Amino acid sequence: MKRITNHWAGLWAALFLLLAANTALGQDLKAGYQAYQKQDFKKAMELLGPLANKGDKTAQYIVGQMYANGQGVPVDQGKAFGLFKSSAEADMPNAYVSLGLAYTNGRGTAKNDAEAVKWFRKAAEKGLPDGMLNLAVMLADGRGTPKNEAEAAKYFQVVADKGDPKSPATLQAMDRLGFMLFYGQGVPKNPQQAVTYWQKPADAGMANAQFGLGLANATGEGTAQNDPQALKWLEKAADQGVAGAQALLGDFYAQGRGVKTDEKTALKYYLAAAEKGQADAQFNAGVLLSSGGPTITKNDGEALKWFQAAAKQGHNKAAYGLGLMYAEGKGGLPKDPKKAAENYQIAANAGFDLAQYNLGLAYERGEGVPKNDKTAVDLYQKAAASGVPNAMFRLGMAYSSGMGGLKADPAQAVSWWTKAAQKGVAEAQYNLGSAYFNGTHGQKKDQAEGVKWYRLAADQGDASGQYSLGIALGAGQGVAQDEREALKYFIKAAGQNHAGGQYMCGVYFDEGRGTSKNPNQAVLYYEKAANQGHAQAQYQFALHTDQGDGTSKNASKAVDYYSKAANQGVADAQFYLGAHLSSGDGTKKDPEGAVSWWLKAAEQNHTEAEYNLGYAHMKGQGVKADPKKAVSWYTKAAKKNHAQAANALGFAFTEGQGVDQNLVEAFKWYRIAAEGGIADAQYNVGLTLSRGIGKDIKANEAEAATYFRKAAEQNHAKAQYSLGMALNSGKGVGKDQAEAFQWFSKAADQDYTDAQYQVGAAYATGAGTARDDSKAADWFTKAAKKGHAEAQYNLGVLYAKGEGVDKDDTQAINWWKLAAAQGHANAKKALKELGM
Repeated sequence: MKRITNHWAGLWAALFLLLAANTALGQDLKAGYQAYQKQDFKKAMELLGPLANKGDKTAQYIVGQMYANGQGVPVDQGKAFGLFKSSAEADMPNAYVSLGLAYTNGRGTAKNDAEAVKWFRKAAEKGLPDGMLNLAVMLADGRGTPKNEAEAAKYFQVVADKGDPKSPATLQAMDRLGFMLFYGQGVPKNPQQAVTYWQKPADAGMANAQFGLGLANATGEGTAQNDPQALKWLEKAADQGVAGAQALLGDFYAQGRGVKTDEKTALKYYLAAAEKGQADAQFNAGVLLSSGGPTITKNDGEALKWFQAAAKQGHNKAAYGLGLMYAEGKGGLPKDPKKAAENYQIAANAGFDLAQYNLGLAYERGEGVPKNDKTAVDLYQKAAASGVPNAMFRLGMAYSSGMGGLKADPAQAVSWWTKAAQKGVAEAQYNLGSAYFNGTHGQKKDQAEGVKWYRLAADQGDASGQYSLGIALGAGQGVAQDEREALKYFIKAAGQNHAGGQYMCGVYFDEGRGTSKNPNQAVLYYEKAANQGHAQAQYQFALHTDQGDGTSKNASKAVDYYSKAANQGVADAQFYLGAHLSSGDGTKKDPEGAVSWWLKAAEQNHTEAEYNLGYAHMKGQGVKADPKKAVSWYTKAAKKNHAQAANALGFAFTEGQGVDQNLVEAFKWYRIAAEGGIADAQYNVGLTLSRGIGKDIKANEAEAATYFRKAAEQNHAKAQYSLGMALNSGKGVGKDQAEAFQWFSKAADQDYTDAQYQVGAAYATGAGTARDDSKAADWFTKAAKKGHAEAQYNLGVLYAKGEGVDKDDTQAINWWKLAAAQGHANAKKALKELGM
């Protein structure tokens, strides 16, 4: 664009007119000129050389061109300069331009822009297009003369409007004037007129004009925006090495404008322009090389080189790029938050919005600069006003918490989050989703809207969004329930080391939700989340390790993780930790420590812990025995339908432990425990109903039998015996001696003495089973040895009669004596009849 030119075609046309008009010139001059035109340089020199030596200004000018260009003679810029100077000083207009070019380019003489301007101006005053063109270039660039864009534009316009439309000078003037009109340099800005001037030189293949048309079509200034047209002209200019076109073409490929996004091609163009010193391209090349991608090999060293190159040119964005490199310690630079902040500051001071945002983060976090929330907020506001999405998000966070002197304003927070979310900031989308889903920050609860934003964040890879979307899908909140889909998002979040996502993966594999039940997989996820400090995951991992479910059983490791979770306040973990300390399983036995943890769990209304505290106080384990406190804890748990606590409370009222004895109150708690499936309680309820308690509880043998059966089916020996007695007698239930015998047998097998006697009696009498005196003797013996008087008496009868055993009067007498000692009337009578 800033080119000093010598368009010989125009100059020779003017010279031809001069020669044709001057009939006084000799034939040698004319013949020499004609030979030159025919490129017969030897003949031209033979004819024109002598004339030049004699001081003919026209011959001097032509011979000067021959020495300047090596036409028929060796190149000799010194001789050319001398001839141009002589010709110019003799007022040869064409020589003015050549002499000016010699001074401008330092050919044959010292470079002297001021002298060049003097001769270009002389040529311009003579109306030579090349003179006006080159003078305009010098004026526009401020070379050899004070910069004067208005005067430059005037000369460019004269040449552009009045020159030969096909001449290089005219096309060059059109090219330069176009840029001055496009940017408003020395003339009022008029992009549309600029496009008109660029068209001819662009069609003629002039690279700068092609770039101009590409720029106009790309920006929509001076013509309708047209990316395909922009690409056409930019590619033409780029192929000719125009750095601006290469840089802009890089933008097109990087952004996918008019072409498929292609970062590799973008980088190619950026590097081509960067090598030519184009600062924007240097910065953009640094950005692509520092981030890398599917088609670009990440190269922090090269990125640093280009950031530094652009920064040396005062490119503020490059200072920002350097800040990023220092912040992360890339490209061989040491990680240096202070230098990062210094570079951010340079770019921020120049108004670069991304640098303002990053500098704001530095002040908020105190990285490389003293922590200053107010300064951070000020920077966020500037960057947000410029449209930086992440700054909008951080400003929303500032309004949410009232940071940096801002008054907490939930509505403003949501407003900024919405702007950031609409621009694709995943964290903002997540926060906005949370506000709608949970009805916070002044938003009306709208779970469907919340799910919409969660999904946008999740699909961008935001772990919190993935986790929250999984929760919504799993619960069917704001979206149709889909546990399989929920698990997919939990797995995505877990893959990003999101502890909540890992925990939920554990839950889903543990419970077989959305997938097949897989305790082993569940434990793996629980452990990952647990090691990140997730309290519930620590508890679940401890529980599975404690039980050997999905992993090897390891009480010691279980205690370790119960302890972690307990210290984070997980009541279940506090309870189980207490249980291990109480039993000494996996840790040193510590009853006092157990009580301490149960108290913490009980403070969170943990029912099992309340029951255990009742038991500890009742038995004096880890704490001084205190039946009253025991009853108090039992009551707390029992009122929450804890069956064991209700049963213990029933026992306390039965025995008068910690409370006044009250069988009616005991019955109330036993019934609660019985409904909770406690066999002892079911038996006690049955026993109470079989007898009744005065006027308060009427006897009900049928209901009693029902409770005896419930306990009997849980292998409760006393209940089995009692049910057998009811069936044997038909009290409260249909008489069925065969079934009675079965229940007596079950209780007898559990070594229940009364049942052993009844089994013996059944065999002895054939009640409910085939009569078998031998078996009767066996069962009577079992009961008799444990002091059962009736069994002792009947066993004596069998020995006396020799039924089922060998007749043995001594044995008979011995058993009767034992029964009689317990007051058994028939045994006493039998002994009396024997005179004993």
